[in-house]
Amino acid sequence: MLRTADVAAEEGALYQVKVVQFVGGDPANAVWHGMDGTDLNYDFMLTKDCDVTVTYNPQTGEINVYGDGVIPPVYNISYMTAVGAGQGNFLNGITWDPAAAENRMTEVKPGVYEITYEDVDTNTEYQFKFAANGGWDINWGLVKDTEAKLNEANPSQYNGENILFNVESEDDTCNVTLQLDITNWDTTKKTGATYTIFVNREEPTTVAPTTEAPTTEAPTTTQPAPETLAVNVNTGVSEHVTDMPKAFALDGEAAKTVNVGDTFTLTWKLDSDAKAVESLQWIYNYDATKLELVKAEMPQITSGAEINDTVAGVVKANASNIYGYAVDADNAFINLTFKALASGTVDTTMTLDEFALVPVEEPTTEAPTTVEPTTVAPTTVEPTTVAPTTVAPTTKKSTSDSATKDSSNSSNGTVKTGSASMAVIILLVLVSATAAIYFARRRDKE
Repeated sequence: MLRTADVAAEEGALYQVKVVQFVGGDPANAVWHGMDGTDLNYDFMLTKDCDVTVTYNPQTGEINVYGDGVIPPVYNISYMTAVGAGQGNFLNGITWDPAAAENRMTEVKPGVYEITYEDVDTNTEYQFKFAANGGWDINWGLVKDTEAKLNEANPSQYNGENILFNVESEDDTCNVTLQLDITNWDTTKKTGATYTIFVNREEPTTVAPTTEAPTTEAPTTTQPAPETLAVNVNTGVSEHVTDMPKAFALDGEAAKTVNVGDTFTLTWKLDSDAKAVESLQWIYNYDATKLELVKAEMPQITSGAEINDTVAGVVKANASNIYGYAVDADNAFINLTFKALASGTVDTTMTLDEFALVPVEEPTTEAPTTVEPTTVAPTTVEPTTVAPTTVAPTTKKSTSDSATKDSSNSSNGTVKTGSASMAVIILLVLVSATAAIYFARRRDKE
C-alpha cells in the first residue's frame, strides 16, 4: 500500500503518521495501524519541501516514509524525570508529576539517567515511567506483554505502558535505583532503549592500601578499551543549485572512529573554479544523541553569513554578497567541531543546498566601419559666345497722302511704302561668361 503527498517543511517540526483501515469501506468502522504493528506513530522530520511517500505492509505491519527531504527525527532531551504513583520514599511521595524537580534524574554518562531512593518499603507494588523535559511528549515505559525484572536490563518502549514492580523481601525497606539507558535508541523504529530497577545495589568499595613495601618491578595496569563512535559522513550537492561548483567535498576520509568524550573537527573544501560566489546555503544533519555540536564556522566568509544551530541535530548556514566571495579551494571552507557523546555508529549528511556565482557579462566588440570619402570632381561649363548679328536697317521712302501707284519702281530691292507700320529692331548682344542681354526698341510710324 502506497500513498504520496506534497509536504511543506517547517524547521524543527516533528511529523507523525499512522495508517487507518476502513473495514468494509465504512468510515465509522476504522482500525488504526501504528508503526511495526504497535500503536505508535511513525515520526520523521523534513529538511525541505518535498513529496513524501508512505508505505504500509499489511502482512508485517511495517510502515516506512520516503522523500528527498525526509530525515530521522531528532529528540532534544534537556533532562529526564522519574514519574509515577509515589508512595512513602519512592518518588518522594509525588504522584505523576513529570516536572517535579525532586525526581529529576542524573545523567551519569551520555544517554544514561539514574536516580536512587533510600528506605523504600518492600512488599509493595509500585508503578512508574520516565518522562523527558518536564512533559509527556517524550516518555518511555513498559513494552506491552512484558514484566519488569529486577537487577537486569529490560527493553523499554517509547510512549509505552506503566512499569510495575514489587520488591519481595523479609526486610522492611530497601534502596531502589531506577536507570534509563537510551544510548542505543533508534529514533525512527523507537527500539533500543532499556531500563533497570536496581535493588540494594552495592556501591564499589575502596580497598585501603597495604603497608607492604612496593617492589621495584613497575606495576602493569591494563586500561579498559575506550568506547568508540564510528562517524559516517555523506556529502552531496543538491540538483536544484543555480550553478554547479567545480568541487565540494569532505577533507579526509568519509568514515572515522573517535573515542567517546573526545572532540573532533570535520572540514569541507569548496572549489568555485576561481569564480566569485554570490550566494550559497548548506545543511548538515546528525544524531544529537550521539554528537554534540561544539562550533560551526565558515572561515573564508567574513560578512553576510548566518549559521543556525538552534534545532538539535541540524546545522544550517547561508551567505550572500552581490559583489561575490573569493573562495580559496586549498583552504577550509566549512569547519564543524563535535563532541562524541555515545558509542556505536552515527550517519551524518552534508548537503550544499544552493550555490550561485556572480554573473559575468561578456563584452561585445564590433569592428568599426570606415566610409571612404567620395570626391566629386567639379564640373566647369565653358561659356559660349554668341557672335552678334547686325541687321541693316531698311529706309522707307515717304510719300504724299495721295500717293498713287508708281509703276516706275525698279527692281533694285526698294521696299514699297504704304500705311503699315515699320519697326526696326536693333539687337544689341553683349556676351559675357554668365549671361546675354537683349534690348528692343519700337519705332513709331512716321
